[in-house]
Amino acid sequence: MWSFVGYGVGMVPDETLWTLTKDGKRFTCALRSHGKYGWECQFLEDEEFVDGRRFAMRSQAVELADVEREEHESEGWTLIN
Repeated sequence: MWSFVGYGVGMVPDETLWTLTKDGKRFTCALRSHGKYGWECQFLEDEEFVDGRRFAMRSQAVELADVEREEHESEGWTLIN
């Protein structure tokens, strides 16, 4: 299930996992807790929401984040944090 949770006033991710950079752009992965509804792995480009996916368990969201980071690094993105 794909879901959108934008960053309105007072809405921030629970945890930023990593940020990559390439050609002056920043690509960030953050986790957001939805309480009993699970965890969302969110992707932002230059601080704008791009995509997200919700999982029952945090570990599943982290697994997706790891796969995405590896794919972006293979395309020349550099880890900055």
